[in-house]
Amino acid sequence: VMSRHSTSPVGSRAGSTRGTSPQRPAMGVNHVDQKSIIALSQLCTEDLDAKMREKNALTKLLADLKKSKQQYDIKLQKKKKELDHTVVQTMDMDKKLQTQNNGNRVSNAELAGVMAENDRLRQDVEALRGNLQEAVSHYERE
Repeated sequence: VMSRHSTSPVGSRAGSTRGTSPQRPAMGVNHVDQKSIIALSQLCTEDLDAKMREKNALTKLLADLKKSKQQYDIKLQKKKKELDHTVVQTMDMDKKLQTQNNGNRVSNAELAGVMAENDRLRQDVEALRGNLQEAVSHYERE
C-alpha cells in the first residue's frame, strides 16, 4: 500500500508526521519546480491508471462471478424442482407398491383357501369314484 502525500500545507496537521513514499523524493517547499511537479503528476497518473486497470479487472471479475453464481442458482433451482418431483413420484410409487403388496397378500390367502378346498374336493371326488366303482361292480354282479 502506498502512502499518499498530503496536499495540505506543511504543519497544518496537528501532531501528524507522515512519511513520504519511497517512489517520490521528499521535496522542501523551496525545491518544488516545474520538473518535479510534472514528474510527481506523471507518477500519480501512472498510479491512477494502474488502479483503474485493477478496478476494471476486478469489476469484470465480479460481474463474471455474479453471472456464474446466477447460472448456478438457476441450475440449483432446477435440480431442487427435479428432486421435489422425484420425491413425490417415489411417494406415489411407494403407495402403489404397498397397495400391490396388500393385494398380493389377499390374493395369496384366497389362493391358499381355494387350494385347500380343491384338495378336499379332490378327496371327496376320489371317495365318490371309489363308491361309484363299488356300486357299479355290485350292480354288475346282480
